[in-house]
Order: sequence, then structure tokens, then C-alpha cells
Amino acid sequence: MLSVKFAAFFRERVVVDANVLIDLAEIDALQLLNSVFSHVSIPESIVQFELKTIDLTQIRYSASNICTKKGYKLFTELGKHYRGLSEFDRTLLSIAIENGFLCVTNEKPLRKVCNEYQIKYTGTLGILGCCYEVGIIAVEELAQFVDKLEASSCYLHSDLVKQFRDEFGLQKQAV
Repeated sequence: MLSVKFAAFFRERVVVDANVLIDLAEIDALQLLNSVFSHVSIPESIVQFELKTIDLTQIRYSASNICTKKGYKLFTELGKHYRGLSEFDRTLLSIAIENGFLCVTNEKPLRKVCNEYQIKYTGTLGILGCCYEVGIIAVEELAQFVDKLEASSCYLHSDLVKQFRDEFGLQKQAV
């Protein structure tokens, strides 16, 4: 059983990673970002280099950059201590910390660093769970989105998806 109350993320200010944006675009759910979060930020480098094929005109967002000494210091520190993180990853985390944003990513290495730096985070399933818990979508829509997610290029561990389905009583639809 998941111990997360997804509604806790409602109206948060967030910085979103490319993997979540791609997932939501593939399941036609990008618009949910603005329904759930009070402010959506995407690192400018991610917009310019990783999301060229995604139509971001469906959402309101600000393209963000690292803007403070604290952010640049963290970016450098992350590069020294976590060599597996890309520049995009380090930028995302630095923006989250310097602005007090919720970090929205599905990547396990980023979530590990979020835990170590006490950054709150969620991912694609968290967004969908929040949408259902606060009444933005019905359970039937939630089930359809999870089905589409499993049929997409998204990689989420099957145990996690099973736990999510169990939490909300979602049956997998026969395709």
C-alpha cells in the first residue's frame, strides 16, 4: 500500500523534468499540470534541448534558470558528488532548491538526491493521483490514464504501477 496522500501536492509550485512532460504528452494529459499546480516551471535548457517534439503551448509555464549563488554552488556540488547526474538533472535540482519548488520527476537517481537534500518530489503517478483525490478527474479517467501510461514509452516499475492500481482499485483494461 502506498503511504502517499497525493492531494498534499495540490497547488504547489513545481519544477518539472522532461520525463514527466513526455509521459503526460503521450497520454494527452499535459493540461493536468495547470489544474494541479499553482505554478509550473521547466528549466530553459530542458525546453530548448529535450522537448523539441512536445507541444508545450497547451500549458502555462515559466522557463527557468539557476539565478542565485546558492543555486550555482549546488549545481557545482552535485556535479562533484553525483557524477551520474546530467547537467539537466543538476539544473532541475538546483532550481527546485533555490526556489523551494516541488521537484517533479520519475528518475530514481534524482529522487535519491531529493531525499538527501530534503526536497519534496512526485512524478507522473503522483500528478494523476492528486488529480483524482482533489476531484479533477473521475476514477474512470484515472484508470484510462494509467492504462495509456503503461502502453506508452514511460518506464515505471511494474510493482509501483500495481501498488498505484491497488491503492485506487483500478483494474487493468483488456486491450
